[in-house]
Amino acid sequence: MKQELRVEVKSINYQDESFVIFRFALRNHIDTPTTNLVAFGSICPLFRGDILTVQGEWVDKKKYGLQFRVDCVQKKDIARVEAVQKFLVNIGRKGRVGKRTIEKIVDVFKEGAIEAIQKRPEDVMALKISERKVHTLQQLLLENRESKEVFDYFKKTGLSADAATRLYTIYEVKAINRAKHNPYSLYDALSFEEMDIIAEHNRKPYNSPERLQAAIMHALIQRMNYTGELYIDMDKDDRYILTWDYLKKKGAFRNSPEITREELTNNIYALGVSGNLLMPERYSKDVILIKKYWQLIEDTAERMNNHIKRLEYTNGYEILNEILVEKYLKDKTITYNEEQLMAIKSALNHKISVITGGPGTGKTQTIRGIIEAFYNRHLQLRQEQGLVGKPNIQLCAPTGKAAQRIMDLTGKDAITIHRLLGIRGGDVVLHELEEVQADLIIIDEASMIDSQLFFYLISAIKPYTHIVMIGDADQLPSIGRGFILRDLIGIGKGGLIGYAKLTRVYRQVDGNPITENAYSILRHREGQRLKIRQGSGFEVIEKKKQEEIRDALLEELGKHIQEKGSLDGLQILTPLNKGALGVEGLNIAIQDRFNNLGRMQNMIEFDEVTFRVNDRVMQTVNNYVLEVFNGEVGKIVEIKEGPKIEVDYGYKTVEYVGEDIKELTLAYAITVHKSQGSEFDKVIMPLDRGHQLMLDKRLLYTAITRAKNEFLFIGSMETLRDAALKETEKGTGRNLLKKVLEL
Repeated sequence: MKQELRVEVKSINYQDESFVIFRFALRNHIDTPTTNLVAFGSICPLFRGDILTVQGEWVDKKKYGLQFRVDCVQKKDIARVEAVQKFLVNIGRKGRVGKRTIEKIVDVFKEGAIEAIQKRPEDVMALKISERKVHTLQQLLLENRESKEVFDYFKKTGLSADAATRLYTIYEVKAINRAKHNPYSLYDALSFEEMDIIAEHNRKPYNSPERLQAAIMHALIQRMNYTGELYIDMDKDDRYILTWDYLKKKGAFRNSPEITREELTNNIYALGVSGNLLMPERYSKDVILIKKYWQLIEDTAERMNNHIKRLEYTNGYEILNEILVEKYLKDKTITYNEEQLMAIKSALNHKISVITGGPGTGKTQTIRGIIEAFYNRHLQLRQEQGLVGKPNIQLCAPTGKAAQRIMDLTGKDAITIHRLLGIRGGDVVLHELEEVQADLIIIDEASMIDSQLFFYLISAIKPYTHIVMIGDADQLPSIGRGFILRDLIGIGKGGLIGYAKLTRVYRQVDGNPITENAYSILRHREGQRLKIRQGSGFEVIEKKKQEEIRDALLEELGKHIQEKGSLDGLQILTPLNKGALGVEGLNIAIQDRFNNLGRMQNMIEFDEVTFRVNDRVMQTVNNYVLEVFNGEVGKIVEIKEGPKIEVDYGYKTVEYVGEDIKELTLAYAITVHKSQGSEFDKVIMPLDRGHQLMLDKRLLYTAITRAKNEFLFIGSMETLRDAALKETEKGTGRNLLKKVLEL
């Protein structure tokens, strides 16, 4: 039966360009149940706090229970004081404008608060609210209006809300004009198919030069996404990329008239003439680069070259040998081997240096030695030159979790690289980066750093700063484009920067076989017998079928909870997101089995994911306002109305409100890539034959070395052996950064 309801939107569960699911509270009809009410329909956009008069009917959804289907919205009241305040609080959080500031404005200006901020900022500042906060609110309101313009325009073209979000993130409101003029210029944000949707809406011809050239750029970018490199190597298997057959296979010419090979060749040439494609033969033959990535390589090389050549002191600077290094290592209770002393010497003698080593090779002790020797040496030099103050030494890592780990191991403060540089999200402007006032920067887990982030770092340091990059070269490379650790190792071997490799393993393999087995997998070659030593700390449970592997995993988790009382300290790692043994399938199965509380006040459904108190969750994007970063894992400690979720990350607690919650996902199981920079007491890795496409030597090695005390593999030994034989393709390409530096 049709009903009319007056409702307040409490939270948005899901919203795209044509459909929304939201939770609501009734503003009337007190005889209707008022707890956990859900509505759905084609009525977006909605915001938390909106007051609606809606028509529709209650329907019984078998899986989700009673919900209200909205057929139409008679009235949307957004002028109410309460809704205005909630709206301003919501956008204010993005710019760190607090709830009390918003309440002060709304108390005075009521429903006219938004207009007052936009048109009468001096009246708002008269309430003793800083100019910065008022300006921030003005900018956020402008962005909100502009983003709506972008979303409205691209909704008409048939593009998805996700694609519109990508467009606004990169181009802001300029995306509309670019789309009208040449939709194929939007390749930094859209796939080729998505650009085609806009072009079709704007009646652009299928055989236009812009479309052909965009197809070529699309093919190149796809290949670089796969290899992770900043270039296309035509010496390998990439020649076919710029051919008719490849582009046709990728759908570049669907629904279009036949294009001649001559036209294709002419457009490749046109991209070169325009500067969008480069073939810098003086550095490497048969290499093709997209302009912006070549610029990144050249700019990084220029800044490195300038930094390497600068001397920090005009007087008293000495090149240290091992004997002089030991003079500055005053803690005689610690003994360093020859490799570690060489690494410490390299860090002190070079403005940029890289140190690599596998698990158990003493990287942490080497970091302590670098800190001690650098501090004592530079304190002495400062005193000799009459300078005041102590040396400024900064430890950092790519993620908050990795920074916390190195802080725990060394006892020294550590922060993320993003925080060090003052990066708060969005487009990074070089002159807006924080100038880093540090004498020494030590970066742990350097294998996770991509070329762009390293460029920001080298651009922000002082002329006297020493940078030491420390990582395991055999781990998975960075997810972002470019393999800076590989490049720096190559440059270091060439003598342009400092380089040291730690090979002596200190962890006693006779006590725990994790390290021994990790190295065994790394060194395994065709024709050899894979040696996996089982025992206390490393165990293999032989299973072949997917259902058997999953059941064995759940059984092991049950045993662990019986023994330890919780799943704390245990992490499941898997190569894939999809499938029964992927991240999504395993997380649902584990939550249902071990954290099914069944009490509504301890759970919330948001964006089609159910969260419960005590769930392990992961942050999926960098959030610079909350200062929590992609890949960090915590536990839900409280769920409140609002909706609000409080997550304990170990080193701090973060409160998620409203739309921020969609940045969380369950994390009983995570991908191996997401585990980088972390260490767990126990790791369980379920594998079946379906994982083979993603499996290789380096992924397996990375997974095993995440375990501190125990590693359990559930699957077939055949799968394990196949993975140990498969060499990693990513990160094995040419070192163009080195070539540019050498010339």
